[in-house]
Amino acid sequence: MKTLSLKLLAFSLVIVASSCKKDDPEPSTPSNREKLSGNWELTDIDANGVISFMGQSIPFVTTNADIDQGSYFDFEMNPDEVEYDASATITVSAIQEFEIPYQQAGRGTWELQGRDSLFVTEDGQTTSYGILSWTDNRMILRSKQELDFGGQSFNATIEAVIER
Repeated sequence: MKTLSLKLLAFSLVIVASSCKKDDPEPSTPSNREKLSGNWELTDIDANGVISFMGQSIPFVTTNADIDQGSYFDFEMNPDEVEYDASATITVSAIQEFEIPYQQAGRGTWELQGRDSLFVTEDGQTTSYGILSWTDNRMILRSKQELDFGGQSFNATIEAVIER
């Protein structure tokens, strides 16, 4: 009788234990689009390129960047829209040091390809950004852009650090 009672108790425990499964779904891993979406703050910017001056090509590099407070990139989902306002004063060295104002602002759409390419389209013009580094809270983007200084425009490679 004691053996039958122990078997019945063991059987009851197996039934109770098997009926106590978690019904909670496993947490899903966010997609790259979901990881990118949201508000990012511009925290650093570097530039390099060549300035044409009086018939000479003069290379330049950034030596300092003073980022304006409130510079941001806001990536929205559904639809994939981006709004941004990035401004800074960039100190560059090209024979001598001088400051260049940097101002980019607008609204457009964005497309992410994998974890290494971001495309922003605004007014029919697409800017391609290479993603050099990406963590949950920090991203380094590289693009080719045209800068204006003193009425003259020149091409530059821009690296921007954005953080949450």
